[in-house]
Amino acid sequence: MSELSVDWDNERLEFWIEEKGKFYPPEMRSQGRRWHLAFYVRVSARTREDVQNIILIDEPGLYLHATAQRDILKHLDDASRKSQILISTHSPYLIEPEKLDRLRLVQKHETRGTYIENKIHAVADKETLTPILTAIGLELNQGIVGGNKVDNVVVEGPSDYFYLTAFAQIFDEFHGNFVSGGSSGNMTKIGTILQGWGCRVIYLYDNDKAYKDAQNSIKKDWLTINRDCLTALNIDGAIEDIFTKEEFAAILEIQPETITEKNSNHMKTTRRDKVLPSRMYLQKVRSGIAPYLSPDTSDKIKLLLSHLSSKFQEYSI
Repeated sequence: MSELSVDWDNERLEFWIEEKGKFYPPEMRSQGRRWHLAFYVRVSARTREDVQNIILIDEPGLYLHATAQRDILKHLDDASRKSQILISTHSPYLIEPEKLDRLRLVQKHETRGTYIENKIHAVADKETLTPILTAIGLELNQGIVGGNKVDNVVVEGPSDYFYLTAFAQIFDEFHGNFVSGGSSGNMTKIGTILQGWGCRVIYLYDNDKAYKDAQNSIKKDWLTINRDCLTALNIDGAIEDIFTKEEFAAILEIQPETITEKNSNHMKTTRRDKVLPSRMYLQKVRSGIAPYLSPDTSDKIKLLLSHLSSKFQEYSI
């Protein structure tokens, strides 16, 4: 733990870094610590001026570890109440998954040159999306390490987690915890950890071959898991197929006629990232902007959530 200390007389203003009761001049600390100090002083000073400032920062926290970068982000968030702040970064620790609407992507094009893309989920370039997806992955980890609910549903991937979490908030039909398993083959590894913590676990698969494979192999590979703990979506396909084409096109912000096959197949064919649209869907729901759902889609979702609740009522290992 360190604190900034300021000393001054009539002619000089001096900054010191206090650590465990000892005072050090900034030049005796690391490059990251000195940068942190300079950042704090400059941003704080700018936001207290009696003028409207737009503060531009390139790669803040470049020399800082993850915890310090999160501290920088908090300070930037506080400072943004008085001044507009724009930062450029490749660090996932400076990206807030619950505020993806703040993000813009800097793209390069052979003919257009450098331009700003406002719709981050419209970009297919994995290299560009990596910091965002990493930040979302760090968020997903909290589902298992920070879970405080006894009833847990392990799902195949991040998009299942985000859509189902959104559905549970929209309809208030299920009060357990959803946990991303990373993949169908990895779900039971995550689930057995949760069971070891005393949790009750249900495994929710896409309604496809992975579910049938899990049913066939569960007793052979995992003696602690009962087949009754396994279930599948109440639709043919993946979670994206619970929406109508019109609803899913609205989520992707494309024209409905663009989707000429099942929603999940469209994502595979066009090689679109599944995670970003689902995360932004959850963000809208949490912001009170629940996208329109047809009565048929709503009934399917409520039936699925009710089914999961009933699985825990009859739960046994």
